[in-house]
Amino acid sequence: MTGAGRRWTARRATLVAVALYVALAVASTWPLARRAATTLPLGTDTSATVPLVSAWALGWTADRVPHGLAGYWAAPIFHPTDDAFALSEPMPLVGLVMAPVTWLGGAALAHNLWLLLALVLDGVALRGLARAVGAGPRAALLAGAGGVLLPFAHNELGVLALVPVFGIAWTLQATLAVARAPSARRGALLGIAVGVTYLICAQTAVFVVLAAAAPAAWRLRRGLGARATWIAAAAAAAAVAAR
Repeated sequence: MTGAGRRWTARRATLVAVALYVALAVASTWPLARRAATTLPLGTDTSATVPLVSAWALGWTADRVPHGLAGYWAAPIFHPTDDAFALSEPMPLVGLVMAPVTWLGGAALAHNLWLLLALVLDGVALRGLARAVGAGPRAALLAGAGGVLLPFAHNELGVLALVPVFGIAWTLQATLAVARAPSARRGALLGIAVGVTYLICAQTAVFVVLAAAAPAAWRLRRGLGARATWIAAAAAAAAVAAR
């Protein structure tokens, strides 16, 4: 098979995987897609407090975008505390990405479309991580399906910040890539993965960094004296700092 043929086969497999994950995300959360503009999921919670707070956070970010995010941290909550939005889980990247949806359809619609997108991205990321550790195409496809249907995420459907686990998978995959062949590009991709995870859910980013630090150091131990390793580390740090 030619290089172009292999690329087309890979793209087709990716499209099939994404289509499957979209179907699984919609089916596993049904009837959320049908009521996306009017209903917030509770997960295993009995109160709508957390999903309402999450939707409000997306709405607040969308409200601040036309103002260049001026006063972003001075959200009208926890009065009279200054910069009180920092005491919440602001999900700034989610708010920015979903701002057009918020403006056009409301915060509930933005909340639910992001939730469905996050489940799909969970599947895509877990499929990619499975391939990175040597799984075959079918096994990786099933691993991605497991990512979409991850019990933890579905138990926490009412806690929007906890549903996306794709940042964890991206961070681990990028760490493996750096460990195998450190370079500035791979280091930058690792930093971007950590930064994206942080801007989606700060708690998740802190925990994944703490959990992955020791294994990553162990994988890199033989290359600590190599210039390429330190270049990759500097690129990762720069990418995180630029978030």
